[in-house]
Amino acid sequence: MKWKFSALTVALGVIALGTSFAPVAKAGCGSYPGLQSKGIVKPMAFLLGAGQTADWGRPEGASIVGLWRVKVLSVGNQAVGLPDGTVLDQGYSAWHRDGTEILNSGRDPSTGNFCLGVWKQTGRATFKLNHYALNWSGPTVDAKGNIILDPTTKEPLNTLIGPTNIREEVTLDPSGDKFEGTFIVENFYQTGKSIITLTGKVTGVRLTPDSPGFVN
Repeated sequence: MKWKFSALTVALGVIALGTSFAPVAKAGCGSYPGLQSKGIVKPMAFLLGAGQTADWGRPEGASIVGLWRVKVLSVGNQAVGLPDGTVLDQGYSAWHRDGTEILNSGRDPSTGNFCLGVWKQTGRATFKLNHYALNWSGPTVDAKGNIILDPTTKEPLNTLIGPTNIREEVTLDPSGDKFEGTFIVENFYQTGKSIITLTGKVTGVRLTPDSPGFVN
């Protein structure tokens, strides 16, 4: 969910910290930006997972369990300014045999680039993920572009916007080395109010001890 992500601006009009500021163009793992002033959303963040039984009769080694190079692409979000095929996020996802999953997203670490999921197998080669992330604003700036410091810690102010939930359904191909599926992601404020919901396509390529250093 292009190797380099463009930064994202999260519209946080409801968050007031006693001074005029705006989030730096960033957002957290598995999260997506709020609507811009003109109703346009810029590319944002990612997710992924699955699990229960490993093979369901598939050849040995064809399990979803393992390490994957993943990409998240926008589909059906033209109304908020995202053309189909826009790369929303990408990263490395590990699916564990115990039914848990962890993603190292391509997001800026200051916005929360690690997120967690749980998965189950729903068919011979199909898997369902329920994935959770925390969406942070990243360092914020005032009207002059100066980074605002937290008055207590004196560190750059980084505001928790709220949780993000990503749900995926993916299918492992016959080789066991690729998967493809769909996702729906919803961002929330800390109150539980929904910010935005996006849909799209997720793909994965299996990584092994013999994989090259660069895998697109």
